[in-house]
Amino acid sequence: MINKRRLIRNLLVNTNECSFYDKKETIDITTAKGKARFVKHVCALSNSNPSSPSYLIIGISDANEITGTDFMDDAKIQDLCMASLRNCPRITFENIPFSSLPKNKSVGLLTIQPQVEITSFKQTIDNIRGGTAYHRIGSKSVPVEDNNIQRYEENRIIVEEVIKYSKNSILELLDGVFEFFKTWDAAYDPRYIVFKEQYVLCWSGYRSGDFYSEVDIRIVNEGVRLFYSGSDDVKIKITDDLFEITEYAFLGFGENFRHYQYEVTRISFDEIGSYSVEKYFNFEIPQFGSEEMEKLYLQSKLEGEKMREGNFEEIDWGFCESISMNFFLCYLNGIDDAKKDFYDSNQYVDGAAAEWFLRCERILQQCEIHNRKI
Repeated sequence: MINKRRLIRNLLVNTNECSFYDKKETIDITTAKGKARFVKHVCALSNSNPSSPSYLIIGISDANEITGTDFMDDAKIQDLCMASLRNCPRITFENIPFSSLPKNKSVGLLTIQPQVEITSFKQTIDNIRGGTAYHRIGSKSVPVEDNNIQRYEENRIIVEEVIKYSKNSILELLDGVFEFFKTWDAAYDPRYIVFKEQYVLCWSGYRSGDFYSEVDIRIVNEGVRLFYSGSDDVKIKITDDLFEITEYAFLGFGENFRHYQYEVTRISFDEIGSYSVEKYFNFEIPQFGSEEMEKLYLQSKLEGEKMREGNFEEIDWGFCESISMNFFLCYLNGIDDAKKDFYDSNQYVDGAAAEWFLRCERILQQCEIHNRKI
């Protein structure tokens, strides 16, 4: 099996950015400009490498230092590329932990599988017009002119060598398990499970009642982090061939808080020596009475205006800590104008209030991706 950490190190040490490999310190797929830049590089790497995999690594500085990035969802990356590219290549995004990084950071590894079809933009994104194709000229992703695409068949030999020297060893497998146990102290109860006598899965989490938090799950064989949750509560289910994580959001107001299920991640292991990761969005929408929602919305509007104007002496800080979630709940319960108020609140909340915004934004984005009716 390929050790993805060794693969990243081999790419960083042995090659500069080139026709089959690019690196970025960060990416932003929340804005049109950020999406266009990211998809452009995927398009270019795909077109220039019809015979070998190509790679985009996220969390590497210009000085080749491993700086890391936040955990990113493979499904979100795939959805973006599929929606944006004609003849989209088969891609995989993996979060690769390194011992030098903080616990909540990983290096993102995007692997682009080879294909002969030409990849191009389906539609206009930011300033890149629909129909535009990109390719690699040296270390740059540039538009194709006159249908003259630069394709590097010889990269196959180079990439095969890089992969050859990135294979796992028993020593690295054992080192990976011991490293995981050093990362998480006893309060997080780190442990390992062997699935189908092939895959070593390490996981840890802080348990409180029926729920775990700060859950970290890795496949040690490949050095891949499959799941990380720094704030949400989760439940764990384990069988002989399945590791299932169900995420819950703690939502409500006043005395009405409780856990609501919203996403299931299922890691399945089969007899032929492979595993798959599937996600199921299954949000249980909080339901409240219309009168209490109207009251909550009006109070949130009033306090939000005070925060926006800086009238700090008049603000009810206890109420405003969850003001973004208040707008979120109001929108879920039929007050359409609350959606704009929710996004506007990100301009004036900080600290714990900003954490509430990020949690609710994630759920709302998933609702929209899955066309979940609200």
